[in-house]
Amino acid sequence: RPFRGAAGRVCINLWFEGDTSTPFPAPLPAEDYDARAARVIRVLRNQPNELRAFCKVWYREEIAASLEDAFKPTEELRAAVRLHFEEVKEVESRIAPATLA
Repeated sequence: RPFRGAAGRVCINLWFEGDTSTPFPAPLPAEDYDARAARVIRVLRNQPNELRAFCKVWYREEIAASLEDAFKPTEELRAAVRLHFEEVKEVESRIAPATLA
């Protein structure tokens, strides 16, 4: 179907890896994903700023690790990681404690 979004980019998921005999990818086994996070993301997909904030908090450690994996150790990298965690703390301060539990 045609893209009707306002954003200037489109993500195309090439799940079939060249093999079109399988019409859809198999669902992930329940133990391989967090159902609670999946429900939250489903709701937040229509609110991109909130989705970014959620991901920043939910994946804080993974984001920091990916920065450290991608760049050589420098003061700029340490500053970027510190800033990332400061932003996480700021976002967390606006989330109800019951939501974070």
